Amino acid sequence: MKNLDAQLSDKLFFATKSSRVFSKIAIFCAAYLLWMCIAALVVFVAWSQIKTPGQFSWTNFLFLESAVFLRVFIPWIVTMIFSLSIRRKRPFRAEHHKPLIHMPFETPSFPSAHATISFAFATLFIGDMILFPIAIAMAIAVVYGRVAVGVHYISDILAGAVVGLIFGVLVSRFLPLFIGS
Repeated sequence: MKNLDAQLSDKLFFATKSSRVFSKIAIFCAAYLLWMCIAALVVFVAWSQIKTPGQFSWTNFLFLESAVFLRVFIPWIVTMIFSLSIRRKRPFRAEHHKPLIHMPFETPSFPSAHATISFAFATLFIGDMILFPIAIAMAIAVVYGRVAVGVHYISDILAGAVVGLIFGVLVSRFLPLFIGS
């Protein structure tokens, strides 16, 4: 008998799989949205440098890099350590169904690295009343997609989101924010 987590995750997957529109939305959210957010940050940083020519500072640049590193990369490492320690099978392996996306590099399921990165990324905008809710909405879309395409359980994304938010908020307390401050 499946636990509630697996039942709810399966229901979302099969409901998504049966709808052409929701399948495409879920695939976009699961496979591409996080990369688009990262690309948008790169464009934002480049634009801010172009906008104020002659004011580029290596100190500011290194500060930006450390903010991203501490808020995103370190939580991802922690998530990977947990994931490789716990070694939970992905839903499509445990339930023997084909996910809606191809996974070229497969790691264990719990916790979700995409959820960790998405929510840690969102904390970069924690001081901005407009960008922070947008970043959280995008993180929610990413994690919805990961469950809907059949590569994560709901508990995977919740745990990953908690790790990302905790690290992001802790770093925010010790390192002033560069966006929205």
